[in-house]
Amino acid sequence: MDENIFYEIELDCPVCNYKFTEYKTKVKVRENMPTGYESYLLPIYKNELNNPLSYEIDVCPNCNYAAYHGDFKENIDNKTITIAKTFFKEIKNLAKDVNYNISYRNYEKARISYILTAFILEQLKQKDHLKLAKSYIRVAWFSKEIRDISFYRKSLKKALDSYINAYNEIDDFKLSSIIVYLIGAIYIELGDFESAIPYFNKLNGDLKAKKISEIKDKLEELTLVVRENLKELNEKLKTLTDEEKKKYKLEMKEANKIPDYKKPFGIEIANPKLEEENYEIENTNIEKNKKNIFLIVDDSKLFVKTLEKIVESFSDKIYTASNGEEAIKIVKKEKIDIVTLDIEMPGINGIETLKKIKKLNKNIEVIMISSKQDSKTIVEALKLGAINYLLKPLDKDKLINIIKKC
Repeated sequence: MDENIFYEIELDCPVCNYKFTEYKTKVKVRENMPTGYESYLLPIYKNELNNPLSYEIDVCPNCNYAAYHGDFKENIDNKTITIAKTFFKEIKNLAKDVNYNISYRNYEKARISYILTAFILEQLKQKDHLKLAKSYIRVAWFSKEIRDISFYRKSLKKALDSYINAYNEIDDFKLSSIIVYLIGAIYIELGDFESAIPYFNKLNGDLKAKKISEIKDKLEELTLVVRENLKELNEKLKTLTDEEKKKYKLEMKEANKIPDYKKPFGIEIANPKLEEENYEIENTNIEKNKKNIFLIVDDSKLFVKTLEKIVESFSDKIYTASNGEEAIKIVKKEKIDIVTLDIEMPGINGIETLKKIKKLNKNIEVIMISSKQDSKTIVEALKLGAINYLLKPLDKDKLINIIKKC
């Protein structure tokens, strides 16, 4: 065997404890193999060399348990090991019936293994939502590899639910930032652009004026940054003594109170629990209720009055317009900071109005508010520079939060 191409690795199966040797190709070995939180990242890469799941799969020859290398080394919870062994006796026979090339067969074995892991984790009274999400992401990825797209989408939806549950429970800024990224990325993969919009706006970068393909490119770049930061963090923690780790945790606790720290790895956090903890600090450093000049554009007089009441405490002055032509005239004459804009109006529609407003002044923040909710319109509005797209009936709190960030 050519030692320049292959290398040996000794493995212990975490399910049946069988010890065995595998031969790996060196082209698959890289120093930045995912560890810790890095391995939770969703694989949406164009370049497979960047994909944390592109590493060769480890397969136990005794029980057929299969997983990508980083996961194979993680032991299954002791409480569920017996259940796992019992199930794998049955699954061993199922995996044997996959009569395709070895790569395809290993993907199928890995998918079966992760389905089982997810099943076990679902049975626990105290659910570990992060581990559960990680398992569903793996199921989704290997489903895609064997072109089972229906199961791929179902698995992503299960992963999404698990990440949202995890996000609502944790109080760690760095991990919150990664989960925010993951939720947005999964929505994009599912094509649910409307649900992804709030997460677009949590990402640090001008995503609002880009095509979906460009947003995916940005997410890929961001993923690599996240992985590098996490790698550095993991390496640093390995070198610390117990005393130094305690000190580091205290430093992080203090750092979490600083508003600027809300963008670790370039991602903004909007975890309600963490926001409450930062309330006093933020109010001493940020001017409360910053005043802006508003332009409300809607053909419904009643809705205009509703919006005026909502924005009055944030405004120096409020202009109103019942159609696009009138709105454009006001923008030409007056200094406007924020525009709320309907889509369906007499004359030129909201999309055309948005184009013209941005052409006149690209710095004006435009918030689309409409009952029209097809994904094509939403994506087009974001692409043209709208900072958000809210649906009628309006969620008042959402609008206020967006205005506060302008």
